Parts: sequence; structure tokens; C-alpha cells
Amino acid sequence: MNYPVPAKTALHQAINHIERWQNRRASMESLSTPVRPHAELALRLALRSAVARGRLTCFVSETFSPDKAALHMLCAQAGVQLHDMMRRELEQFEFNRLTMAAAKISASSVQFASPSDTSEVSGDLLDLDRSQGLDTVVCERRTNTDLDSWRDELEFVSRMTGAEIHLVTGRLPAAGRFIPGFGQRA
Repeated sequence: MNYPVPAKTALHQAINHIERWQNRRASMESLSTPVRPHAELALRLALRSAVARGRLTCFVSETFSPDKAALHMLCAQAGVQLHDMMRRELEQFEFNRLTMAAAKISASSVQFASPSDTSEVSGDLLDLDRSQGLDTVVCERRTNTDLDSWRDELEFVSRMTGAEIHLVTGRLPAAGRFIPGFGQRA
């Protein structure tokens, strides 16, 4: 796992992206693809935990780099659509909302990380807990394959730290299993 990046560092990079886009010096092609629902859910869980609940939260994401996660989180908190920044210049009231959202996120205890493999995740999260007292982990994975090692590592972290753990994955299979007689008419 790339060691957790503090909110202020990731937000600084995200705001630099916004400034370059608004000055038309950068392209938004890398962000123009829609965010998958599971990734949006994971971002909102981390945002709620860190900002609304005031808990030290580590957002571990396969989809987002720390600066892009902070950018999406900033837009969600401000209620500003990311694609609006691509299509037009933002109005002053939108910049004001982004500024207020950045202040809230910056004051929160959210950290951003990208996993490299499962074996590093638990060690880095335990280090974060020892240094700052971890409360919540939101782990976002692109697929729902090979989850056993992730579940084992995150369960270990939960047992060792008492942290609330959320594992959010994409491309989920059809829910439930067939139960004979359930839902059938007589």
C-alpha cells in the first residue's frame, strides 16, 4: 500500500488540478469517465465517516489515486459536479462551496492510500493506528474476485485496532441464492 497521504496533501493536489482546468492548461480526460457506483459509495462512506462523524478514516482505493479521491470527495462535499469543471468555468458561488468543502475535509482526519497488495495493507493500517488511532477503514476494490485474502487482512486489522471496516467492491454477482420453495406459488 502506498503509505496513507493526509487530507491536506491530497487536497492541495486536487485544488491544483482544478486551477489548471479552470485556466485551461490541463485536460480532464483521465477523470471524464463516469465513476462506478461502488466507488462512489466508498467515497461517500469515507467522507461521512471523516467529515460528518469526525473519525480518523483511511480510504484505500484501487480506482482512485489520493489526489483524485480527494478531488471527487471535494466535489461531493461541495455539491459541485466534476463534469461541470470540464465543460465550463465555475461560478463564484461554486468556488465558494468548494472552498468551504476543502476547509471541512482538510480539518477532518481522512487519509488516502492505494493498495499494492494485501500483505502490505494490514501492516500500513496498523502503523497508522499506532501513530494516530485508526477509527474507520473504507477499502474500495474494482472487482469482487479474490476477496478472501482482503477479508482476512481487514478482519485482522479490525480485531487489532477495533476499527470499523468497510470493503466495497465492483461487479457484484447476482444477490442471494436459491432457496427451494421461497417465492414460489403453491
